Amino acid sequence: MTSTVKKSDVDSATFPKLARERFTIASEVVELLRWRIIDGSLPPGTRLREERLSKEMGISRGPVREAVRELEQEGLIAVEPYRGAVVMGISESELRRVLIPLRALLEKAAVEFALELMTEDDFKVLEGVIKEMRAVGESGSPTTLRQLVELDVSFHRHIVESSGGYHTKQLWRVIQPRIRMGFYHLGSRHYHSSEIADEHEVLLSALRSRDLTIALDALDLHTVASPFELLDRGAAKQSEELQ
Repeated sequence: MTSTVKKSDVDSATFPKLARERFTIASEVVELLRWRIIDGSLPPGTRLREERLSKEMGISRGPVREAVRELEQEGLIAVEPYRGAVVMGISESELRRVLIPLRALLEKAAVEFALELMTEDDFKVLEGVIKEMRAVGESGSPTTLRQLVELDVSFHRHIVESSGGYHTKQLWRVIQPRIRMGFYHLGSRHYHSSEIADEHEVLLSALRSRDLTIALDALDLHTVASPFELLDRGAAKQSEELQ
């Protein structure tokens, strides 16, 4: 008789051994768990047991505990009474009503600050990120989507960091892990990966104009209209599959 394991009780997929001597062991655990959560390998509701994880990785429970604490602060894990650390998901409703509008608000403030401060060197950095996006999109690598997400985050991080606004930067960093998760799930709904680079090209062109109205219009299209279109695209596909 085959035993049935509830999805919510699954601790993890098999985890690699991590080098004990590395001083960055806790950050490695964070990165490993973060991406397992983002790509769905550790689905919402999964319980993360420190003892199991530390045993599989060949490390003490200390770095695992630190990683869980950091991921809790990032909003990717919740520590619940009697259940311990549990992976949290982001519903499409929360994306529509909370994360997308909040991200748009923060990046609007960032652009308003940054537009007068950004130099041609800043624009060249963003241009370089877009070139990397195109190269990654054409590579056919199994990690293409993950790389594109990291580049997407890098592009917007540079704009926010260029703004000079402390609270704008700090608040953006707080929601950035959840934004990264949103990027990952929406990124798979593009018809072609080149769309991601194309959208950033349009935004960069608007920023280079140094016209605030043009820049904010392009930003609204990029951070609100486009994500909503991708959400609608996903909803339409689900509806077709149910028919």
